Amino acid sequence: VQGWPAEITKAADMAERISRALGRDYGSYLAVGKDGSGGDATESIRWSLCQVSSRAIAGRESYGSLRLVPILDMVNHDGEAGKFVELTGEERLEKGDFLDAEEDDAGAFVLRSRRHGRKKALRRGQELLANYNVPFYSPLDWFLNTGYIPPER
Repeated sequence: VQGWPAEITKAADMAERISRALGRDYGSYLAVGKDGSGGDATESIRWSLCQVSSRAIAGRESYGSLRLVPILDMVNHDGEAGKFVELTGEERLEKGDFLDAEEDDAGAFVLRSRRHGRKKALRRGQELLANYNVPFYSPLDWFLNTGYIPPER
């Protein structure tokens, strides 16, 4: 935790600079406020940046390195669950993959219910979980990018 306050301040300052710059450049194009009357767009842009940065899923650069994938961002983390799998379009059952993919499927994400590396059938009402683990993330990286630190870190 030593040094975190300075790093958090640097991240907040950078986010603020980005929000202000975007607000200055694009604020006049955005309807801000409940009545759409305009105003300073910085707060709305700041909120939007937080939503994207805390929910984006990293993938291959050729398909866009950060993507918002509807529904997947609602799946909670568990260190023993399966990971998100990004398809290449070359997956085949006969090669041991879990589906036959086509070229058009490349870049799509798949999440299967797994626990400790094995398939796990879900019961009605049971939550689907995913292992968000990014091996090179430090606890500070976790906090700045997702807003929390998983217990196993």
